[in-house]
Amino acid sequence: MFGQDEGGGGGRDGKDDDSGKGADGVIKPSLPPDPNRKPEGSPTDIDPKASKGHARDLKTENDTALTLAQNGWHVEQNPDSSKLPKHIQESNKHPDYIVEGIVMDCYAPGGEKPLNGIWQKIERKVNSAQADGVVLNLDNRSDADEVIKYLTSGEMGIPGLRTIIVVKDGETRVIYPYSGFLER
Repeated sequence: MFGQDEGGGGGRDGKDDDSGKGADGVIKPSLPPDPNRKPEGSPTDIDPKASKGHARDLKTENDTALTLAQNGWHVEQNPDSSKLPKHIQESNKHPDYIVEGIVMDCYAPGGEKPLNGIWQKIERKVNSAQADGVVLNLDNRSDADEVIKYLTSGEMGIPGLRTIIVVKDGETRVIYPYSGFLER
């Protein structure tokens, strides 16, 4: 879907320090890609009694963390609340990850979810202080390119949103903030 030169994949190219951000201020993987790397922290347990849909969502969360780690992102899954910023601790929410120092939640919209519904879900995650960013897994979407175009076609307008990383077919790509790689 997208190549390493389009904001995903890993490596230190374009980085100005070890902060997880490039010289342009856009979050970047801080490690080289490694197919054997696993995220720090612990995967989410999947209760054998969970509904099919809930079990699928939790498996996607675990698979997404693994994909991020293998693509060079420093990711901690199910971080301890003591590592979270105060505004998220006070929300009593449980974000899925800390990625390159940013508290993020995983979201994998089903194929039937309308584009504006995806934007609204991202907005709710940020406005409820569940996370400061979203890892958007589009593996279940045949229209991933349309989703990305929709989300990057204008100003996101979500105060507090720091970043969106898309995961699709084993690759990663930052789509917000806009880093100049999309054709307009």
